[in-house]
Order: sequence, then C-alpha cells, then structure tokens
Amino acid sequence: NTFFYLDPPYFTKEHLYDREDAEAFTKHEEMAQLLKTIKGKFLLSYNDDPYIRQLYKGFTIDEVEAQYTVSGSFQTQTELLIRNNKSVISL
Repeated sequence: NTFFYLDPPYFTKEHLYDREDAEAFTKHEEMAQLLKTIKGKFLLSYNDDPYIRQLYKGFTIDEVEAQYTVSGSFQTQTELLIRNNKSVISL
C-alpha cells in the first residue's frame, strides 16, 4: 500500500548536447523505466512535453492547468499528472 509522489525537475530539450543536460536526459529515462516496475502506486507531476508523453505512454496521463506567479504576474501552464493504473485519484 505504498504511495509515491514524484516532482522531478522539469524536462526541457534546451541544451541537451551539453554534458550536464545529457545526463539529466538519461535520468528521466531511468526514472520512467523504474516506475514501470514498482509495486506501489505513484503520482508524477511534469511539465507538458511531447517527449514526456511518449516516455510515459501506457500510464494514465491527466492534464491540469497550474497558475504561477512570475515577477508579480500570473502565468498559466499545462501540467501533466502521470500515474500507474493502480492509483485511485479523483481529479
């Protein structure tokens, strides 16, 4: 009955050819593979990105609109909530 909530750094494709960013790219893939094997429930939040959608294909992906305050102004961005089918979450 273990529940995992994951909120990793946002995925961006900018500067992927830099050494540091290439390593971060691999970490996203490793986490996706690990989540395929866990026995518990999980909820993962990410920014909306086509690569992330492809990486987590097969899981349940819900879109939510999130508001942020940046320099005193509100911005809205689509976030992805990704969960395994064992999760029972009411959105």
